[in-house]
Amino acid sequence: MTQSNKVEVKQTSPAGTLQEAGKSASYMEQPNHFELHGKNKKIKIVYDSTSITGKPQFTYEENGVAQHFEHKEIWDETTEIGRLVFRAHE
Repeated sequence: MTQSNKVEVKQTSPAGTLQEAGKSASYMEQPNHFELHGKNKKIKIVYDSTSITGKPQFTYEENGVAQHFEHKEIWDETTEIGRLVFRAHE
């Protein structure tokens, strides 16, 4: 007699609930942290669509001087070429 071991695979959704893998074909986890480094790493841009506070954050750093923006100071827009992130101007 052969005995087979059944393995159940689960994944965590961004909302934190467990789902059985393969149950939702349309489910796809979206990235929420993006980094862009310029030539010689003198420019660095970091965007988090969510943070520990639940609000988006955007940091622009050039030559070691950083500017930090969050929540209502930034906005994003999904276009046909992808997601664009902007700093709101005063």
